Amino acid sequence: MRRSLRPGLLISAALVVPFLVSADTGGAVSATLYISGPVGGAAAFEKQGISFYGLPLPPIHVEQTVSLLNDADGDGLLDPGDTLTYTAEIVNLSSEPLDGLRYLVTFSPSLHPVTLSADWRRLEFGQLKALEAKLAPLPPNGKAQIYFVASFTGENANLASVFAQGLLYGNGFVLTADDPATPAVLDPAIAFVREVAGAAASLFPGPGAFTKEIFSRSRTIRTRIVSPGDTLEVLISYTSLGWDTEVDLLEFVPPMLQVVPGSIEPGRAKLVRRDGLTLIRCHFAGLSPGDKVFLNYRAKVSESAMFPFVATRAMAILPSGEVLFSDDPETAVQGDPTAVFFPWAPRDWAPRLEEAVSQWQNCVVPVIVHEEEGEEALRWALCSPQTVQPSGPADLMFVGSIKVPVGSLPEGTLFGILLSYVPSEVGKVYVPSVYGPPIFSPLSGEVGFVEELRAPSGEYIYIPLLVELPTRGPLHLTGVIVDEGV
Repeated sequence: MRRSLRPGLLISAALVVPFLVSADTGGAVSATLYISGPVGGAAAFEKQGISFYGLPLPPIHVEQTVSLLNDADGDGLLDPGDTLTYTAEIVNLSSEPLDGLRYLVTFSPSLHPVTLSADWRRLEFGQLKALEAKLAPLPPNGKAQIYFVASFTGENANLASVFAQGLLYGNGFVLTADDPATPAVLDPAIAFVREVAGAAASLFPGPGAFTKEIFSRSRTIRTRIVSPGDTLEVLISYTSLGWDTEVDLLEFVPPMLQVVPGSIEPGRAKLVRRDGLTLIRCHFAGLSPGDKVFLNYRAKVSESAMFPFVATRAMAILPSGEVLFSDDPETAVQGDPTAVFFPWAPRDWAPRLEEAVSQWQNCVVPVIVHEEEGEEALRWALCSPQTVQPSGPADLMFVGSIKVPVGSLPEGTLFGILLSYVPSEVGKVYVPSVYGPPIFSPLSGEVGFVEELRAPSGEYIYIPLLVELPTRGPLHLTGVIVDEGV
């Protein structure tokens, strides 16, 4: 929200709370917060309280990689008879033990597993092959690693690459694994068959060719922020691009969502349920180039999610064995997963979790941004303060949190943040519009007020700060507290 700051409403300065963070592109972003208000002296700011609410971070991190194990001719590419290793690493970043975890990995039909680590179970979804494993309980800060070795048959001479994509799921959540070697968001691990420019992008067709949308209707408003009891609309569209006359559309529905009976065209889809995860498979035949087919359904949000968001893709499997992944058409990023947000809770964030997540350079989260033109957009933000490049789909960076002792502030005040010094090298700065939901607004010379601050007496809140990449510091902010009638 944006309000005009009228003269005479600032309350006297009481304390300076500095913090220093890094945001890369070769420099550092530093911010100094000045909190103003009759709060009873500095002692009021030094009370120990419960820290909660910042940028919502996933308490589990999953990375996946593929590497050539046997490369007969040494060319660094997959040839028939070559083998590769798929490895997934799961890290519990939370302070709670995790149990009941399952890992499902799908991969190209031309890959055939020959060596499996313990507990893998072979599955098939039409042409698409998969492996599933039940994981042992994961203690706080614990790690688990699973792998398999597969041979490449070279059955499809037109393939430019092969893929493997993992999903970690359990009670109340599903998390898509990420390939840390790429700047893409939660993307499949890829091995190249031929040296073709843009071979990795072949998994993601052009804009509008294969899309997936998810939203909840709150009265007459479409929104990405959903709550238990809401009914979601899921809209998947595929346009035939070549001479393949058939296609299988696959959709994995997370455990916290229940497909509404009768919401899929009768006789069109096959549903398979596995320990809370639901697979929807639709087969379409008789296609010509340019024909468009749809897999649409409704799902009920059955429980509060463990994660603050869920981001998934649908898959299209062609008779040739080529596999394509869907795109979120409402973002500017091509090939990103489709995300929805669940209500934030105190468990979603804490300074310790922020520190644990910071070691993972490619950790990204979706946020909703209100642009100055009044438009609302979903964008991706990097969580790591490590050195990163301003490339790929994440064009925002989380550079720290402002610690505010809400329990010590007078009633009837508003908290605002003002850019007091902005060098030309700094991109836009974003702060929450309303405290709680992942909705951010840019600062551009005016005071940006954070609405609905709340915390019991003596407790602190943490207001996350996002900066647009690329950017170079230093950046100075001033926090102000004003009368509610401003």
